[in-house]
Amino acid sequence: MDKMEINDFREMGYSEEQLVEIREGINAGIDIKPYLNKEFEPIQMHEIRMGIMSGVPVEIYADTKYDWFQMEEIRLGYEHGVDVSLYADPDMPYDRMRQIRRGLEDGINLLPYKDYKPAILRELRKAIKSHIDLIPYIEEGYDSEQLEQIRIACEHGIDIKPHINVELRGVSIEQISKGLALGLDVSVYGNLDYNWQQMRQIRHGLQARLDLKYFCNPMYTWEQMQEIILGLKDNLDVTKYNSLIYSAGDMKRIREEMLSQKEEETAVSTENTYDEDEIANNTFITVTDDEMAAYIEIRKGFDITAEAIREALKNRGIENGIIESSIKNIVERNWYEKSVLVAVGKKPVTGKDGYYEFFFDTEISRKPLLLPDGSVDYQNTKWYCCVKQGDLVAKYHPAEYGVPGLTVLGREMPANKGSEKNLLPGKGFTLSQNQQEYYASIDGKVEYKNGHLEIDRMLEVEDVSSITGNIDFDGSVHIKGNVMAGSVIRATEDIIIDGFVESSVIESGRCITLNKGVNANGGGKIVAGDTINGKFFEEVYVSAKGDINFNYALNSEISCGGILNSIGKNSTIIGGSVHADKGINATNVGNKTGVRTLLSLGIGNELRKRMMKVSNKLKDVEQQIEMLTKAKNEMESKMNIEDLVAMPVFSKIENAIYTKEIERKKLITIRGQLAYKSKVSEAVVARIYGTVFEGTTIEIDGLYWKAYEIRDVIAKRVGKKISVAPA
Repeated sequence: MDKMEINDFREMGYSEEQLVEIREGINAGIDIKPYLNKEFEPIQMHEIRMGIMSGVPVEIYADTKYDWFQMEEIRLGYEHGVDVSLYADPDMPYDRMRQIRRGLEDGINLLPYKDYKPAILRELRKAIKSHIDLIPYIEEGYDSEQLEQIRIACEHGIDIKPHINVELRGVSIEQISKGLALGLDVSVYGNLDYNWQQMRQIRHGLQARLDLKYFCNPMYTWEQMQEIILGLKDNLDVTKYNSLIYSAGDMKRIREEMLSQKEEETAVSTENTYDEDEIANNTFITVTDDEMAAYIEIRKGFDITAEAIREALKNRGIENGIIESSIKNIVERNWYEKSVLVAVGKKPVTGKDGYYEFFFDTEISRKPLLLPDGSVDYQNTKWYCCVKQGDLVAKYHPAEYGVPGLTVLGREMPANKGSEKNLLPGKGFTLSQNQQEYYASIDGKVEYKNGHLEIDRMLEVEDVSSITGNIDFDGSVHIKGNVMAGSVIRATEDIIIDGFVESSVIESGRCITLNKGVNANGGGKIVAGDTINGKFFEEVYVSAKGDINFNYALNSEISCGGILNSIGKNSTIIGGSVHADKGINATNVGNKTGVRTLLSLGIGNELRKRMMKVSNKLKDVEQQIEMLTKAKNEMESKMNIEDLVAMPVFSKIENAIYTKEIERKKLITIRGQLAYKSKVSEAVVARIYGTVFEGTTIEIDGLYWKAYEIRDVIAKRVGKKISVAPA
């Protein structure tokens, strides 16, 4: 349609913003009739146009009875394949529509609860998805903010119910939940006497093993609590400022002054203060400001003895740390008019820091043993430690008090106590009353990793087959025998199989270790949320979010989000395809018969698709913000603020702008993250330390290199081609 025809629409009374949508539709070659209604806001036209371009039936929502947010929810429902007739109701608010739509996408029917507030529907949807029953809490009157924290606690296996009530704010419930996760006595602060910020400070104090009597008082503000806690951590005498008469600012000033004074007391001063010796005017003694050193100087010509020097030091009050060798040298070598170090104080020794003693092997690498010939031994590798309920798994040894120092003038120098360690976060254990002993609360696998102590349930069985039945276990699974064809094993944690695996489904939330390997005859699937280790893979689908390590693969489809390692003297990949997001290390690839074998690396293509999708979505959101802002400005120019505030449509526009701005910022963040990942992806390499046979193809982000028989190479992307160089 030419410019004159656009002018025809202008003459028909369409606004400039509406004309933008008409022009966009014409340029896209779509049927614009469904939204050629001057009563549509430009943003409504936009939603109808987006639906037409997506190929969805827009007739159901191309109606002025729907606002633009409702239109968007109906459009998205169509695009995601749900039955929109269940919620396409002009009287249903868009945010309620949104939760019902998202529930339907997850296979959850929220229609029986459609009268709940949208925010409560959101939490209910997430709870049902996590197999958590929030209905009792909803019926008790908990709001969405509270329900969110209850849901999160339940998802982490925390028994939150005995410790909360409906009068606690959601942020307060969050602090109680975090305390329970750390094994703290939350009864100290989990009540209405404290606001959530005070709760947070008390929780920090409990976690740092500090004495509660100094700061656990609801009369303190959280800022005052913080200053007291900081002082306790620096081993200061907080009784000098923890009075309620001091504001948080006063406390901070006093604390910093005390800390500064403490630092000065430990520094050696070179300032001299000369005192005349009572024995004679010929002896001068200098003591440093910190009293940790004393110097003596004898006037030339004075006949001095060791006894006289000792008497002079005594008269000055110096009786500790006297250096007898210095006195001897002064007398025997006639050291006159020379400042000689004659006494040294004893510096305080800071106490030993608190530390944890563990009663299991914490150094398990969870990596297979590398044998001298370069192959990998999976069967004799130690993968985990097991404990029984009630076993002592860790013990905390509190920080010790230090040894006081003594100045040359006999003044005691207080020693700092060692630093305490925070309580161990984790799960599967109970903490003793003195908060020092950690006992296993379940039979299972124990691990100390990244500062967390975790004990997971461990199911140990022999063989798994159709006779024994499938396994679906909340914890780790150790199969000591074989896994027969048709078996299904699922675990939320690790899966370890000592024997052979036939065509079976093995799915783990963490790591999978196959000590012997898999021969699936094309029917198996191995999927892990972290790393997979296996001796060999034959005709099987293997996928891991982390690394994959193996010796041998035949006609398998293998993919990982980390690094794929097939190393060892006789390691080989023959046939099928392997993919790794972050790189491949292999020994031999393909064989002499030229079997087709594909090695692919990086996530550039996928990232580019996601980048394009995010960029298009961002452009769409920015267009919506622009249209909404124009509509808002136009209304503000025609009406006074009192009338506008009373108009539901104006409030809806303001809320829409706010919501879309949040979405825009989120999309910009995601776009930046994807750009960084894309840059990292460009640096991936394939290192092959043996032979690459003809028939092998290396693919990096849509670029291909077909191999001829060659040894020891590194393949990487350079510009728009794959570079292959000697390793």
